[in-house]
Amino acid sequence: ELLAPEALLQALATGDARGALRLLQQGAVCSGRACDQQGRSIFMLAIAREMPRVALTILASFPPHAAEGINTAELHPQRKDTLLHLLCGREHFDAQVAELFSNLLLASHWSVHVQTNDIGQNFCHIAAARRNCWLLSHAISTNPSLAQLYCQKDSAGWTPLALLARHLRAKGLALQPPPPLDGVQCTPECSQLGQILTLSSAGSAPPPFADLRVEVEDPAAGGRAKLWCHRVVLAAASSKWHVALGAQQAVPALLRIDPQHCSSQKVLEEALHFVYAGKLRGALGTDGQLLWQLLCFSVHCALPEALRQAAVAALLGALQRPENAAVVPVLLRSARAVRLGEAERRFVLYRFLRCTDALAAAGSEAKFLQTTKVALVELDSIFVRSAAQDGRGGSSAAEKK
Repeated sequence: ELLAPEALLQALATGDARGALRLLQQGAVCSGRACDQQGRSIFMLAIAREMPRVALTILASFPPHAAEGINTAELHPQRKDTLLHLLCGREHFDAQVAELFSNLLLASHWSVHVQTNDIGQNFCHIAAARRNCWLLSHAISTNPSLAQLYCQKDSAGWTPLALLARHLRAKGLALQPPPPLDGVQCTPECSQLGQILTLSSAGSAPPPFADLRVEVEDPAAGGRAKLWCHRVVLAAASSKWHVALGAQQAVPALLRIDPQHCSSQKVLEEALHFVYAGKLRGALGTDGQLLWQLLCFSVHCALPEALRQAAVAALLGALQRPENAAVVPVLLRSARAVRLGEAERRFVLYRFLRCTDALAAAGSEAKFLQTTKVALVELDSIFVRSAAQDGRGGSSAAEKK
């Protein structure tokens, strides 16, 4: 091993960045692998002592591909941390550190990326512990295959995602869903409409005053389901249905539900019951897939806001059941599209981070990657606000640019 000059080691040990830079510019060393008595290179020492400008200078002077270039696979002698681990563990993370991390990530081999330290943590564990959402997002944007590291457990059983969830729990955020609705207060007119609703097949005799057939494609029911309804009621419930029905002169009128918005007779019946009676029947139970479809249906068809709120409350309550894990990533990706509030988004975010197998729940690596990026954006916003309330700096991506 090539020992570095004592003056340079002293400057690095005391955090004298100016002195270290001056020695480097004077050519004090001829190799990026020059080290101290413990075998730690000058590059590792610069990172460990939080001197990013010095580390960037060493990297530029001794690139990894050069004969005397730095060793990107270097490990800490005791903890077995990689250089990436050390960078992710920094207290202060600014633009220079971001540049250093980006360069080192690109320059290092896959084996370095997946390397774990002596407690089984990859570099993403360290970033998660530091609440560094920018770094986590940048890593998977640079190399999407790194997403698998976010579900890797350390020696204590923690994944990087679970560590992020622990930060939310420590702040008392999103542990429980918002209180469910006890029932929407409907008007007397709604109660009277509920009395005339008869969700009977359109193949049978129509109920009193029915002048509209509603059809939905339901593969689970073996084909197309047809229900009798009342044109004026549905036209009043949805501006989109008002337009569609206003263009028809025939009696009975026909309303075909777009299968992209609803493909379940049960979901359609639940929505129509709410339109007539002002409350959910509860026939969908805790079926997360059907409740998610009900929420989407209410939003896409511009049905009453009270129905959307009732569907959200029922769905969030159902997310705590393990059989509904696959709904969590979908809901998180679409949270803003279905107009979830801030507290509701935090709860869905927390359920995703705490998911036993988030990758399997997402259905594919591509969807997991997409969901994780959305989660990190939400988390960064939460952490920045929390840091501002605590009177200290945040980890916003804007600060790294």
